[in-house]
Amino acid sequence: MNTSKIIKVAAAVAVALLTFSCEKPFVTELELSDSVANFNAEGGSVNINVSSNADWTVSKDADWFSTNLVGDALTITVSANEGFDVRTANVTVSANELSRVVKITQLASTPSLAIDIEEMAMDAEGGNFTIEVTSNAPWTVETVDEWVSAGPSEGNGNASISVVVAANPEFSARTSTITVKESVNGKAFTVKVEQDRAPYNRQSDSLALVAIYNASNGAEWAKNKWDLSAPINEWKGVKLENNRVVELAVPVNSISKEWNIPDDIANLDELVKLSFNKNSVAGEIPAAIYKLGKLEKLDLSNCKLSGSLSAELGNLEMLTEINLLNNSNLGGGIPAEIGKLKKLFRVNLSSTSISGAIPAELTGCESLQEFMVFNAKLSGELPDIWDQFKNNFKILMIYGNEGLTGHLPSSLGNIVSTQSSISYHLYNCNFTGNIPETFANLPVGLKQLRIQGNKLEGEVPAAVKAHANWNTWKPDQYIFPQQEGYGLR
Repeated sequence: MNTSKIIKVAAAVAVALLTFSCEKPFVTELELSDSVANFNAEGGSVNINVSSNADWTVSKDADWFSTNLVGDALTITVSANEGFDVRTANVTVSANELSRVVKITQLASTPSLAIDIEEMAMDAEGGNFTIEVTSNAPWTVETVDEWVSAGPSEGNGNASISVVVAANPEFSARTSTITVKESVNGKAFTVKVEQDRAPYNRQSDSLALVAIYNASNGAEWAKNKWDLSAPINEWKGVKLENNRVVELAVPVNSISKEWNIPDDIANLDELVKLSFNKNSVAGEIPAAIYKLGKLEKLDLSNCKLSGSLSAELGNLEMLTEINLLNNSNLGGGIPAEIGKLKKLFRVNLSSTSISGAIPAELTGCESLQEFMVFNAKLSGELPDIWDQFKNNFKILMIYGNEGLTGHLPSSLGNIVSTQSSISYHLYNCNFTGNIPETFANLPVGLKQLRIQGNKLEGEVPAAVKAHANWNTWKPDQYIFPQQEGYGLR
């Protein structure tokens, strides 16, 4: 080979080598704007920007979301999570030998449960009602008593629960519960079911009388024992009307041993008259007595009661007479609620330990004619209310209450009454001052005015001395004499 040819070949090789050495190898590039996508339970969309020098593809490992490619953007759309567990998945973006992963996390749905009622009142006959459930979760229903049934016993989501309450055959009210519980977190709601008692009847009356018989040791009564084998209308002191007990007046001194009135007496809800006079009733007046809404006459005199009168006395709106005479251990005050008894005609709380002031609310007793609380422990000044009784008020006996002070109320002289045998006994207390001039107006039917033994003093008003009954009142005996150091003239 000649020299020129060799030189040409060498030059060609050199050019080829130079060209090869200047070409760089291809390197794939792939970058994502984010590698994490977090979603709440409601779901939503997010865009991931993809940067690559090569073609790229997308794959996913779950079907609860979708992907969409628009230019260099990857859109990930997640549907709502109706489950109660957090869920995760991956989206993989690949270009040649490279891949990048976006981790997707979605929060769980929060279980919810609500019902439309909290309690239901049913009458004794029973019946049906519905509980409306609003929920996004499974739930169950539980009842605790056979007389209440509810269905369906379980469900998922919104639904109506039908409840059936059986008739109540008992003479006492009853209560039960229905529990609706969400099954995920155990959140529960309770519906309280209250059902009235069965209506009282002759049977319940007889059971109440037997309870009284047992409580008072009926087999040991001194006399007038009840024969439990005989009809109750033949029992001494029991009176029926329309097949219901309307009067229970045990003859005096029938029961010799101390006993307490049982709560069963409340079952005698047609009772108009109740008397255990001189029959050894002890303990407090039971709350059951104050539930006898038709009671007109209550006589527990000459017994061994203790405790005090309850404010529930005001519940006895039909009451016309109350007699608690000679119960020395019965104390407390006269409840203001007595003023609710518009039909109250006669009050006798004498020879007890009743204390405190006479409440001004007594004026609510618009039918009052006789008020007797002598030899008790009343105190304070008399309320000046007596002229507000416009229904022939005739007897006021509050003597023997050393705690009564202040002036004699002038309203006593303004009482209008056509009664023929009126008596005012206010002696042996601690009243002060003089006789009010209004006493000149005392009704002509006032045959007894006894105010001796107080702390009254001074010259009796001439108009009072001029009253037609002045001499009938025997002033030297029942008016002028006062405590030592005091006196009227």
